[in-house]
Amino acid sequence: MSGLEALILKPQEAGAMAPAWQALAERAVAPNPFFAPSFLLPYLAHLDRRPAVLVAVREKGADALLAAAPFQHRRPGLLIGAATAAAGDYGPLGTPLLAPGALAGAPADALAGALALLVEAAAGHFRKKIVVFPYLRTDDAVAASLSEAAGARGWHLAFDDPQVRAGHAAGEAGRAQFESVAKGRLKELGRQFRRLSDLAETRFAGTSDPAELPQAFERFLHLEAKGWKGGRGSALSSSAQTAAFARAFVAAAAARGALRIDELIHAGQPVAMLVSIRDGARLFAWKTAYDEAFARFSPGAQLAREAMRLTLAEEPATEDGRDGDSLAIPGHPMISPLWRGAVPYATAIVATSKAGAARLAADMAARRRLKQAAKAVVKRVRG
Repeated sequence: MSGLEALILKPQEAGAMAPAWQALAERAVAPNPFFAPSFLLPYLAHLDRRPAVLVAVREKGADALLAAAPFQHRRPGLLIGAATAAAGDYGPLGTPLLAPGALAGAPADALAGALALLVEAAAGHFRKKIVVFPYLRTDDAVAASLSEAAGARGWHLAFDDPQVRAGHAAGEAGRAQFESVAKGRLKELGRQFRRLSDLAETRFAGTSDPAELPQAFERFLHLEAKGWKGGRGSALSSSAQTAAFARAFVAAAAARGALRIDELIHAGQPVAMLVSIRDGARLFAWKTAYDEAFARFSPGAQLAREAMRLTLAEEPATEDGRDGDSLAIPGHPMISPLWRGAVPYATAIVATSKAGAARLAADMAARRRLKQAAKAVVKRVRG
């Protein structure tokens, strides 16, 4: 669109624009805390050392940003490289940040225009004919705008490997989902909670107080390290780099009032904890851990249900309230039976040709097959 310009910013340059960047993140039409500076800057500094840039769009000469997303050169499959939005395991959401309306008084296609320039700038910077958005949520305004932009520019857009993970709706729909959990499951959770309470005082607790959150997060790190993630070296505190990233992100999110940590306390100690990120009208269940010595009481499931209840009871972020995204793998055995909503997502491939998109999709499918075969081998070895 005329009147717009794209900026290509290295992390240190993007850090200097953090106020405008954060302001965009807080008003984005589809929330994504993992593309905000509070998450992305510590993530790139401590964990992901691949060269990355923030691609941002604004009106020429203006300070406010209209669209932004971080990009890297990656191979989403085995062989083919692409300009790829920097979404991954620690932040599995690739939806770019897009300002409402994108331009004051602009026509209805303003969102698509700003998004189109974002895509073109990313492709141009990395000299690629393919731009990829992993974990792109497919049911919101950004996905619709991406389709509109692709049609207007003559690109080919494919939503590859569509998946659905657990979530919950806001307002009345969310409360209906809360009540729709199988009666047998609820009866068993109630029985387990009573049995746990018979052993010692058991209660739920939680905090959003910035003064309390750092200490609560240290309890979470300790609890997570005690479990299987600690044993396999994938807990946040398993390396100095992941611990530094996590503490920096949590401190920044807590200072903005964007963090909530819930706990199931038994005999004065946490036996399950959940770290959640609030972003506008959505809550993201970022990290969870439980004490495996109490597994027979389903502490993680107990806390997941309580967290949903609290989210639905919170002062509404919008007229409809706040919905939830579990960020969990599809079909997660603990949370999927409890959070009955659906969060659809896919890998969005934007290519200059249908053949280019098809080749990348085939390359990505080959990588998935190889990964599944490797997992099967590991499973057999571990028995």
